[in-house]
Amino acid sequence: MALLGRKLHARKWRALLSLTLGVVLISSETSPARAVQSTASAASQLLQLEAWRRYGIGMGAAAGDVILSGFASIYFERVLKSVDETYSVRSASP
Repeated sequence: MALLGRKLHARKWRALLSLTLGVVLISSETSPARAVQSTASAASQLLQLEAWRRYGIGMGAAAGDVILSGFASIYFERVLKSVDETYSVRSASP
């Protein structure tokens, strides 16, 4: 919204919120709490901490990918719709 200078209707905000909530609910199903049974032994606690560390790294990498991909797409749209200069995505014919 900030890069393109647009406003979203309430319907689009609700759709975006629903999509985000769906992704969070699906992602929570793969969390290590469901995959590793908690027991009192120190070895299993270390395994559970390692599982949570890997889960956090994976979720952080996925979130970073989504943010960077979205920013690149929005910036590309902004460049193409610029009124100062004219750009084309068509290849030049020799």
